[in-house]
Amino acid sequence: LALNNDNFALIFENDTDRRYFIQHGFVPEFRTRLISGIGVDPQRFHPQEEQPGTPTVLFSGRMLADKGVGVLVEAARILHRRVDARVLLVGEPDPGNPASIRVEQLDEWHREGVIEWLGFQNDMPDIYAQSSVVTLPTMYGEGVPTVLIEAAACGRATVATDMPGCTDITIHNQTGLIVPKNDPVALSEALYLLISDPGLRVKMGRAGRKLVLEKFTTRIVNDATFEVYQEVLEHSLTSR
Repeated sequence: LALNNDNFALIFENDTDRRYFIQHGFVPEFRTRLISGIGVDPQRFHPQEEQPGTPTVLFSGRMLADKGVGVLVEAARILHRRVDARVLLVGEPDPGNPASIRVEQLDEWHREGVIEWLGFQNDMPDIYAQSSVVTLPTMYGEGVPTVLIEAAACGRATVATDMPGCTDITIHNQTGLIVPKNDPVALSEALYLLISDPGLRVKMGRAGRKLVLEKFTTRIVNDATFEVYQEVLEHSLTSR
């Protein structure tokens, strides 16, 4: 119903989703526009030097099994056997979602010491400053995950799964590392590589920051979005 119109443009955040709609005949290609992510403020999310001490892996998002939280917990168990590292979970469960992880389970993992669950946090730039590596082992397609864009803007190397949207910002061996979904061993290996090589994660963090400034700032995304609205509006006015 939404697309049953002779004057519209459909905005996609990644090309995988755009191609899916085109190939299945949901929308003609000339009606599609690609705008990557929602954009971040590079002044608010800016690089800060890593804090001294134990390297820290950060996951930020809803506490969902689909986001790979359980996979990260298993990877953390493997990681702890090889290296001294902290694994932080930031975010809350989503009780209305069948994939939501129970608070009791999060508390149990926290008590076990495999992760540290911090719950909801307001000051995300400060949270990124506490991290060495940011990971999103999601098992479903994202638009372009905001957490990965924010992390890159903060100069942090990222580890993500080979899923649509993730690979738009986590470029393998450039801004971070890509691993198969639902594979805690591969995830632990990637995290171990970055934890063990400070120079590599700094290099990847700089590349991530550069990519954000070129493609993912709020100004770039907002300007592109306004252009689409202007185009549709002008067509509507001239076709009357």
